[in-house]
Amino acid sequence: MAYGPKDIRQYKLDIIHKEFMKIPGARRIDPSTIPKDDYFWSKDRVAAGIPDLQELAWVNWNPNGGHIAFSPVSPVRGPDATALWKLAKARCVQYGLDFFPTYCVGLREMHLIVEVLFDRNDPAMRQNVDKCIRGMIDDAAKAGYGEYRTHLALMDQIAGTYNWNDNILMRFNEKLKDCLDPNGILAPGKSGIWPARYRGRGWEIGKEGRQSSEGNGVAPGPASTRL
Repeated sequence: MAYGPKDIRQYKLDIIHKEFMKIPGARRIDPSTIPKDDYFWSKDRVAAGIPDLQELAWVNWNPNGGHIAFSPVSPVRGPDATALWKLAKARCVQYGLDFFPTYCVGLREMHLIVEVLFDRNDPAMRQNVDKCIRGMIDDAAKAGYGEYRTHLALMDQIAGTYNWNDNILMRFNEKLKDCLDPNGILAPGKSGIWPARYRGRGWEIGKEGRQSSEGNGVAPGPASTRL
């Protein structure tokens, strides 16, 4: 997708066309020749800000389909794209899951979205999906890549991968959280940031495979918290 005024869009599209034409067998398709019920037009509507659910039809790949995504960010470089593709593919193969990758390329960053699909009524498949996605997160972190979005169940693990300088980012976030929300009322645990009342009480969702997200209560609320 190319956004912006018409002359800017055309400038970008000309560059994209030139690069794609370097690939043997590549060709440009005239949109006017594409049937109106083609998936292409669903993406066209979404890019124009028109809500459309056709894209989610891939959830029906499995009966009673569910999905969870692995979404790392990287520089816009071929070696990074290849590295992320390989590590995600390897984990899907390891756990017997189908591989659904999509690359989104921006001006200064690229993100790979791997949708891991599963049958929600299959306990073994659900366990494999959890192991697969958590393995991808760890593999990416070791290679220097972090996620830009994730499911609630994975937020604590991913927050833990942004641990440079003795977890300075998390310590800073926790300090802000305790100052602005001392009673821990606003979305406790969102993005892996837990209020002081919840910390150390088992609320974090890790790799233990536990079935409940409940922790061991909360501490009494403080009178005030100062920076």
